[in-house]
Amino acid sequence: MQANIPLLVAEEYLPAANGTVLQIQALANLLGPILGDFLSGYLGLFSILIASSACFFASAVMELFLYIPFVPQSKNASITQQIKADFVTATHFLIKENRCLFQILLIIAGINLFLSALFIVGLPF
Repeated sequence: MQANIPLLVAEEYLPAANGTVLQIQALANLLGPILGDFLSGYLGLFSILIASSACFFASAVMELFLYIPFVPQSKNASITQQIKADFVTATHFLIKENRCLFQILLIIAGINLFLSALFIVGLPF
């Protein structure tokens, strides 16, 4: 999905869209295993399988209505220069324009680094 963001969002909203997608991915990676373990303990594995299948089916139906235009990209710089420019733009957006998002990402990264092993392995054990 992240590769399609430039095709779906106007250029002035691109840093915000990328930041939002990354924040949602970080939250899903942190909360997904915790919620999965909690719900499987209370609802059972079969209920989780049914809910996951329904969510997968719903996302497949939503993708049927998603139009992503094919726009060939011009190559005016090398791949390393493009990566560097994107990194500088994203860093500027997070540190200068949206400090709150940067702080949330740091907190989630810290929790993921230090507590995810505890949540995934330690607590169920």
